[in-house]
Amino acid sequence: DIGCIQGSIPGKQRKKRISPPALPGAFYFLLGVTITTFLFSTNLNAARTALLVLSVADPMAGIFGVAMGNIRLFGCACNCSWRRIIQAAGKLVQATESSDKDAFDEGATVAGSLACALAAILCSFVYIPSSGTSALSIPSRICVGIGCAIVEAISGRCISLRGCKFKVVDDNLLIPLVVSWMIDLL
Repeated sequence: DIGCIQGSIPGKQRKKRISPPALPGAFYFLLGVTITTFLFSTNLNAARTALLVLSVADPMAGIFGVAMGNIRLFGCACNCSWRRIIQAAGKLVQATESSDKDAFDEGATVAGSLACALAAILCSFVYIPSSGTSALSIPSRICVGIGCAIVEAISGRCISLRGCKFKVVDDNLLIPLVVSWMIDLL
């Protein structure tokens, strides 16, 4: 938040930061790539796949989330945000908008999450074989895609869970770590 505070010159106001600025996504991208490469240096296929997923699936979520939100069928929008679905279901977990408010940002959308999951599943076929000793089964690839979509949907947002509020770290940091860990585990 940037608030106006009276400056030392009468009649002039200058903008002074009240809170520190948020770090840019590029910083978290570089940090996520560095940590993933370091932690998964023994399983380079998992690290490579995670970095490919970050580079392809995360942008696809944003593109499809915005594009599908403008399409209407029978007078209803084809896309809905997870926030609205959770609020409608009356759950205890409620996602709220991040501090970077956008005019039409209601959080992650269902179409964006599906696009992210599908892109992550397809990316898993590039470096990881389908057969052999280091193979990854189709159900495991689907789990990786779903895990990536969940991380993308909640990252960078403020979450309230049973009265405790916290902000989830940026998806550019979490996606490669979670995807590498899931591939290594499965």
